[in-house]
Amino acid sequence: MGTRKRNWQQRWLEISQMLRHQPVVQIAELATLFGVSAETVRRDIDGMAEQGLLLRSYGGAAALQTANEPDLAQRATMLVEERQRMAAEALQLVRDGDVLMIDASATCVHFAGMLALHRERLTILTNSFAVANALADNPGMEVLMLPGRFDAHENASLGSLTTEYLQNFQADLCVSSCGAMTEEGPTEVNSEVASLKRTMIHRSRYTALLVDHSKFGPGKLEKVCPLSKVRHVISDTAPHPHLAQAIQASGAMMVVA
Repeated sequence: MGTRKRNWQQRWLEISQMLRHQPVVQIAELATLFGVSAETVRRDIDGMAEQGLLLRSYGGAAALQTANEPDLAQRATMLVEERQRMAAEALQLVRDGDVLMIDASATCVHFAGMLALHRERLTILTNSFAVANALADNPGMEVLMLPGRFDAHENASLGSLTTEYLQNFQADLCVSSCGAMTEEGPTEVNSEVASLKRTMIHRSRYTALLVDHSKFGPGKLEKVCPLSKVRHVISDTAPHPHLAQAIQASGAMMVVA
């Protein structure tokens, strides 16, 4: 396409076209392609993200989730038996009176339902409306909903306001999941989701990562944290040998539910 100058409408159109054929684009790549500064491309990406045309990601932008990708409510109905087993294992890590941070993962919705039935006097910070709803029938739970931009696909709050608010709190345990689990650590395609999970992990004494067998594969765009930041990895299936070795080397405890 060369480096001829485009106006912003032309750049937006070409970025959209590129994201139909590849999952991510990088700012440096676009700046060279369009013959503009990295700051100009960053403003383009910010504008497109505000219009709901793409997702911001580390160093660039990612394609929106496709229409046939299941949303949170649909995902929570998949692998139900496996998610319930993982949630039951994670429940053993929680004591009455603990402070927890729980993200908006589908498995965490199952985990929240078990907390409501089997634990008391918990303080829970979450960005997930589904998690908060699962805890609603237990009057012994104090649930703090994190503020931020509402993401309908995840039924959760996201964005800089969400992560900044978390900095005011310290938790005993973070319970989280990820888009994909690699030998370097959990990964996500959405930079806002990665940032939120990273902050939850940083603000918690321990982290339990609930990852079903479908998460053992190629990494997503952005690493959430190194494996050394995770205390427990709970799955329905033993990971492949290279990943199992990396988990053991990191000091994390691998639990197969």
